Amino acid sequence: MAAAVPGTGLSATYYDNVDFTSPGVTRVEKKIFADYGVASPAPSIAPTTYSVRWTGKVKPSFSEAYTFHTTADDGVRLWVNHRLVIDDWQTHKPLERSGTVALEANRRVDIQLEYFNKRGAGSVQLWWSSASQPKSVVPTNRLYPEAQNLSSKIDHAFAFAEQQIALTQLDLGGDVNLYPINTRGSGAAGTDGTWSLTTGEAWTSGFFAGAMWEAYKHNPKKSMRLAATAWTQSLADQTALADDMGFRINVPFKNLSGDPSVAARLTAANAKMAQWNSTVGMFRSSGGPHSTNPAGDFPVLLDHAMNMELLYWASNETRSPLYRDRATAHLLKLADTSVRDDGSTAQLAYFNAASGAFVAFDKKQGASSDSTWSRGQAWAMYAFTAAYRETGGVRFLATAKKAADFYLAHVPADGVPFWDFSAPGIPNTYRDTSAAAVAASALFELSRIAPAAATATADPARYRATGELILGSLLSPAYFAEGSVSRGVLLHGAAHVPRKNALPDNSLVYGDYYFLEAMNRFTGRA
Repeated sequence: MAAAVPGTGLSATYYDNVDFTSPGVTRVEKKIFADYGVASPAPSIAPTTYSVRWTGKVKPSFSEAYTFHTTADDGVRLWVNHRLVIDDWQTHKPLERSGTVALEANRRVDIQLEYFNKRGAGSVQLWWSSASQPKSVVPTNRLYPEAQNLSSKIDHAFAFAEQQIALTQLDLGGDVNLYPINTRGSGAAGTDGTWSLTTGEAWTSGFFAGAMWEAYKHNPKKSMRLAATAWTQSLADQTALADDMGFRINVPFKNLSGDPSVAARLTAANAKMAQWNSTVGMFRSSGGPHSTNPAGDFPVLLDHAMNMELLYWASNETRSPLYRDRATAHLLKLADTSVRDDGSTAQLAYFNAASGAFVAFDKKQGASSDSTWSRGQAWAMYAFTAAYRETGGVRFLATAKKAADFYLAHVPADGVPFWDFSAPGIPNTYRDTSAAAVAASALFELSRIAPAAATATADPARYRATGELILGSLLSPAYFAEGSVSRGVLLHGAAHVPRKNALPDNSLVYGDYYFLEAMNRFTGRA
């Protein structure tokens, strides 16, 4: 038997701030037992207002409950095997905190410790103890500076998401008739990281329950299932609002079995069917016409392609082809008009209700009528992929790949787009993590169902690789909300950028939902 390899310590990254942005020095440190005093903790790091993140793996000697102890001045957080064991993110003099977790002998598990010093002297120590292990500083030979793989990062992200969901439930006072939509601030230190709230009529009301269902798929806790059920059932009286039924109703209710869930989804599908215009051959999006051309009296939003998955389900449930036929007709005409030859998309199209003819494009959330709003591009990738899965239609597959190929060809190197692919000021403008999350989820699904082909542009592995790239970026400190004041899971979502009520840099509940779904699709849980 090969001799056990002793550890060499943990990877430590130092930041010249307390919110883990713009990393400075990274090095391997043998143990966490530091008395920085009032000096600089590392080269190029100021002696006050800094933070440190240690990551790697820890290998216990015994299979039993271990108590980890920290002594820190100021704040400290510790995760072991993706469980938040110690959470003391406050400014104070040296204090000891502790938390317990069950571990298995000689099995390496992920460990992450975060520390900040706001002012004055700084110090931090990490100890452990168990029934068989006397209390001592966690030794070098039990620490390994191994980088977390994507699966481990996802486990950690879900643990964090569960924490954020629980905090949000407390913020809501358990009121299942309130729903988060976006944080009030960016999540940076000094901003308001709490959620703005809506009632059930909002297009986003289904995403909080949806996020709980995704968390439950990863870690099936009874408490999460009960909360997801409660917030889902609270939307049963919102089935008459025809727009956004794919978001408001289908996202949460598709996870809930039983006759009431079926009834809610069918009622929502029928409300959508009432928007059908046989002359146009499409579903009308609500709202008055805004086209400068008076002939454009029939608006169609690309976003509402996300409702068609509900109609395909209704067709299978009722064995009525009408739902399927109308959803297919709508998407095919949308592909002909709103998906350009190069694979880019237009969010808002106008048709003439009397003739059915296309009239013009107009802008809504994008930079202009002829630009490509990034979340709209992701909606197209997602909706046409779902349509191919439900129908096997080759035109849907071709459209999904065309939209995906545009995204891959034009997105920045980290996979996270600017809020519009033609936004003025690139690269000095806002990114949109919600668009990236939707795109990642779509790419994982497209890679799963698209047949392998001879051409590189149709290679499913390429779509999956880009989905993994996006997840890796979203799980990095640049976009992941851990360590911020945000109640969300992702930072830097962008909504309504050109409008007066702009939300250009916020956590967005739908970004969080699709992020969790994308991670579950990566691991095969969705």
